[in-house]
Order: sequence, then C-alpha cells, then structure tokens
Amino acid sequence: MRSSLILFALSSVGGTLAQQTIYGQCGGIGWTGPTTCVSGTTCQYGNDYYSQCLPGGAATTTTKSTTTTTKAATTAPTTTKATTTTTKATTTAAGGTGPACLITAYSQISSAQANCMTITLSNIAAPVSSSINLTALKPSATVIFAGRTTWGITPNSGFRPLSITGTGITVKGAPGAIIDGGGPSYWDGLGNGGNPKPGNMVKIATTNALFSDLYFLNPPTHALDVDGCTGTTFQNIYIDVKAGNAANSISAGKAAAHNTDGFDVANCVNTIFNNVTVYNQDDCVVISDSNNVTVSNSYCNGSHGLSIDGGGSSGTHITENITFKDCTVVGNTTPIRIKTDSGGEGTVENITYENIVVSGVTLAAIDIEQNYGGSAITNGVLVKNITYKNITGSVNSSAKVYNLVCGSGSCQSLTFSGIKITGSSVANTCTNYACPS
Repeated sequence: MRSSLILFALSSVGGTLAQQTIYGQCGGIGWTGPTTCVSGTTCQYGNDYYSQCLPGGAATTTTKSTTTTTKAATTAPTTTKATTTTTKATTTAAGGTGPACLITAYSQISSAQANCMTITLSNIAAPVSSSINLTALKPSATVIFAGRTTWGITPNSGFRPLSITGTGITVKGAPGAIIDGGGPSYWDGLGNGGNPKPGNMVKIATTNALFSDLYFLNPPTHALDVDGCTGTTFQNIYIDVKAGNAANSISAGKAAAHNTDGFDVANCVNTIFNNVTVYNQDDCVVISDSNNVTVSNSYCNGSHGLSIDGGGSSGTHITENITFKDCTVVGNTTPIRIKTDSGGEGTVENITYENIVVSGVTLAAIDIEQNYGGSAITNGVLVKNITYKNITGSVNSSAKVYNLVCGSGSCQSLTFSGIKITGSSVANTCTNYACPS
C-alpha cells in the first residue's frame, strides 16, 4: 500500500509566542537582548555567559538565573519497546501555526519540511545511500522521532545518515524511539580505518534549538557531530554503543567498535549539554574551537572521557570558557583530558572541571597532552586558567593521577583543589609544569 502524508490542522497560537524568546538566550554576562520567556518556559542558567528559555514553569522576566544540579546517573536507563506516536495534532512550545504531519515513508520527508510545523517521523527506513536531511525545516518547527529509524547499509566513509539544521527548532524522541545507526554491520575493530563506514552518524548545526529525549544506538563510528551551533541545548540524550565492546568475527579479538566519539563539538557558542549518557569506545564529549559551552549532570562509560581538543595540526584554534561539572566517568583511559597536536597553534583558556567522579581509569585521571599522538612536545597552544575542583574517585594501580605534559611555558595558571583520587601505585608525569603537591 502506498504511504500517504497525513495532515492535521493545528490550533492557532497566541501572537506573543512569535514575539518572545523561544529556546533562545535570555541572560548572561554582556547580554542585552530579551529577558522575558514565553509562557510555559523559564529562563534557566547555563553558565555565567548564557541562560536560555527552556520548557517548564510560568514566564519570567528575571535576568538572574539559578540552577539545581544532581549527581549524574551511574546506571543506564531501561529502554522500552519502540512505539509510534498517535496521529492527534498537538501544539508544542516551539511550534508555530501550521499542520502537524505524520510521516511513515522516507519519500515524504522533503514535502513535510516545506508544509509542516510539527513532523513525526515514524519507523522511517531510509534506503541505501539515502540521508535523512532535515535541513529545510521551518523556523520553530518540531521534529519527533518515533519507532525505529534505520538506514540501508552504506559502506561509504563520506555518507552522513542524518543531518539537522534550523533556527528555534525542537527535536525530540517519542517514548521508546530508537535512532539506529546499524553499527554491527560495519564494525571491524578499526574505526575510521579498515572497511569503509559512514562518518558522523548525525550532523547538527542549529541556532536557539532544543534536542531532548533522544536515543542513538550503534553508530558506525562517530555519533553526533555538533558543529556550528549557537544557543542550542542538548538534554536527556543517550548514546548506546555497548554492543561494540565485544569482538566480532573480523575485529581480530579487539572490541568491534572503535572511534565512536559521543559528541564532537566544534565552532559552537552558548551551547549546553545536560543529562547526557554515553557508552562508547572513544571521547565521551570532545570540544574544540568553541566558546561558552557547559556539560553537566552527565555519565560516560568506557570512553576517553571529557576532552578539550585545543589545537589542530593547522591554523589557529581558540577554545575558551568551557565547563564540565557534576559528571561521572567510568571505565575509561583519561577522564579529564586536554590534548593539543604537535605544531598546533591557539589558546585553551578558562576551562573548568568541577565535581567529577572517576573510576576504572587505565592511563591517567587528569591529563594534559601537548604531544598528542606521541609526537614531539610543542608550546604553540597556550593552556591557561584551567581549574580542577573536587575531582574524586579511583584509578587502576597502573594508572597515574596526573599526566601533565606541557610545552615550555605554555601551561599557565593551573589550579587544583579537592583532588581525592586513590589507587595509583605509579609515579605521576609532569613536564614543564610542577606536579600538584
């Protein structure tokens, strides 16, 4: 039976919705724009430079924001059987006037973006070599993933399964929804090398957007490429690559999945990650070339940790005003990490790691590598004003607490307080910077 596009009329929305800040900035140091949030949202603190209107509570006009943090979960949430959404039209906080559309076939996606304000993608099975491109969404549109989203097996390193761009948009998952990258069909233990595999499973470049309640399963390699976002919030995001820990028939005894970064964050401003969970085999969250980014209340397992990538092999890279707080990192190599390439240029400044709990660390709990990749130590990237506060937990006996490999004069004003890490039976490494006492 040929699938059809089902349209429903949306009830009208008051004019004030379009006139107020929706998932946009409402406060912060230097902010001179609107400080009033639309009814049903409140101005919520992200960091000192950025607060954002998010769903919950009555409208507020205050510029002073507070936040309540909770300890990151240490167990994975239970998944449920995938279900489809109902076809009844609804109005969301981010939605404007226009129809709500239930999409059940890949061929309908392009038309839906042109005509719909609320789009439910239900059990979409994209054909081989066919990306789901949500790059023509109307401003303030809402996209809901329902059921299981899949792609035909496409062994092509240039293939990007899902791309999302837009302004003021909301992207969320229905209960039990799964976005399935099909990783087991590609994994060979070699990650970006070996057999061709799709690159980043999801590419995201948005302004004043909200991503929430999304479950990503088994990316072939990197999961989310968050590149070029402004004023965007990611909350309640789950990336599950646990299946990749086991070897398969072609991984030569190694973990089948490799290079499965959770969030690759680059060229972003005023962006928030809250309550994200990542089970993977590479960086949990890695941030580069960005300003005013906060990662909070999050859980990482099996990864390379919470990383700053502060200077590539070419050009000048500036990464500043980044905060990691209230996070748990388990079964990892380097939970707290700043890495810069040999010969790189740029600045890593005003970085805070606060209230981080680590365990099962295999290399070093607190790591600075200005010789990333095993290359020569260089000082082209200034690492300055780095705060480590209340870092607790344990490392394996063969792992270090500190591995601070700095270029000559390029690590400045590193502050350590409340560091309580046990288990190490080996000496720390501190090059061109004194080890904390």
